[in-house]
Amino acid sequence: MSKPIKVFITYSHKDTEAKDELIARLAALEREDLISVWDDNEIVPGDNWRTAVFSHLAESDILLYLTSSASLASENCNKELAAALKANLRVIPIILECCKWCNHPLGGFHVLPDSGTPISTWSFENEAWQNVVSGIQRAIVSPQSLEKTRRAASAFQRGNVLMNLGQLDEAIVAYSDAIHLNRCYAEAYHNRGLAYRKKLGTLELAIQDYTTAIELNPAFAQAYFNRGEAWLRMRKWDNLRADLMAAQKLGLDITAAFHNIYRDASMFGWHRSGFKVPEDIGKMLMQYGVNPFTTTQKILTASGKSWESFAVLELLEQFRNAGKPLSEYLQGRSSRGITTGLNEAFIVDAAARDALIAEHRSSAEILKPILDKDKIRRWRVKLRKQDKWLIFTPRGVELNTYPA
Repeated sequence: MSKPIKVFITYSHKDTEAKDELIARLAALEREDLISVWDDNEIVPGDNWRTAVFSHLAESDILLYLTSSASLASENCNKELAAALKANLRVIPIILECCKWCNHPLGGFHVLPDSGTPISTWSFENEAWQNVVSGIQRAIVSPQSLEKTRRAASAFQRGNVLMNLGQLDEAIVAYSDAIHLNRCYAEAYHNRGLAYRKKLGTLELAIQDYTTAIELNPAFAQAYFNRGEAWLRMRKWDNLRADLMAAQKLGLDITAAFHNIYRDASMFGWHRSGFKVPEDIGKMLMQYGVNPFTTTQKILTASGKSWESFAVLELLEQFRNAGKPLSEYLQGRSSRGITTGLNEAFIVDAAARDALIAEHRSSAEILKPILDKDKIRRWRVKLRKQDKWLIFTPRGVELNTYPA
C-alpha cells in the first residue's frame, strides 16, 4: 500500500477558523490514508517553532496556502512559500477572500476553488469548501486510483439502474462494490441508504449510510433530508428537526422535497397510525395546500400517474388563475427572453444605478431589477437585497431621452 501524501498548511493566524474548517473537511482523505496533514498547531511546548515548521515542510509533498490579505502580508507565510518552491513542492493556493493574489508569486499556480472565486463570495460556503476538497483529491490521485475511481463510478451507475428497476438487493450489492473501490464515495453511501430505505426493516442501515455520506460531504443537503425522512418514520422528532434545519440551511427546499415523496399527510399515514407530528415540523413540511379535486387527464402520464405531486399541481393552478397569461398579452407564444449580446455590459450594481438616477432621473425608467440563477429557488426568490440591475432598452426606445 502506498504511503499517504504529506500535506503542509500555510496560513495566517487571523485565518485559523478557515484552517480548522479545511482540516475537518480533509479528515475523510486522512481516514483513507491518502494524505497526512500538518500545521503549526501540532507544535508542542518546548519545541523550537522555526525548526519544527521547516523540518515538516521539507518532508512534505504538497503546500496548501490559505490565501488572504493577512497571509499575503505575512513574513512567515511567504518564507514557508519560498522554502516550498525551493524544495519543488506542489503548491495549491486556496483563495479565502478577495485579495491581490494575482500580483503575488502565487499568481502562477492553479488555485482553488475553481476559477479563483474566493470562498467568502460563494452563496453557500459549503459548496466552495467541497470544491476545494475535490480539487485537492484530484491532485493526489495516482493512475491506479483513477482506474479504481472509474470502476467505482461504473458500479454506482449500475446500482442506480437496478434501483430504478426495483431490484433493491442487487442495487445494494452494486453500491457496496462502488464503496469498496472508493471509500470516500459519498453518493454511493447515500444511494445505498435510499435502497435500504425502500426495504422493510432496514431503516437503521439507511441511517448509517446517510450519516457516512454526510461525514464525507458535510454540504450534502439531500442526505440530511433523507436521513430526516427516516427519522420521521421512526418518530425521532429531535433528530428529524435537526436534519430538516440542516438541509434547509444548505439551500434545499425541504417542503418541495417532502411533497416529491408524499402527496399529503394522509399518504404518510400519521392520521391513521395514531400519532401526531409536532406542530413546528408539520409547518415546515406542509406549507403548500393540497389539491382536493379529481386529477384530470391532461396532467397524467401514459401510465396514468401524475407528472407532479398534488401540491405542485395546486400551486401551478394558482399561478394560472392569478392573472392574464403572457401569451394573451403577446397574442402569441413567447419564444425568447431578453437578448443583449454581452450581458455584462448591460448589468450594473446598486451603486451605479443610484449614480445614473442621480445624474438624470429618467434613468430609473430603463433600470430594471434582475436576478442571477443562484438567487432563484423553487417557487420563491432568495434575495436579501437587490444588488443587480439591467439596463433595459427595447427596440424603438429613444436613447437621447436618457442622457446618463
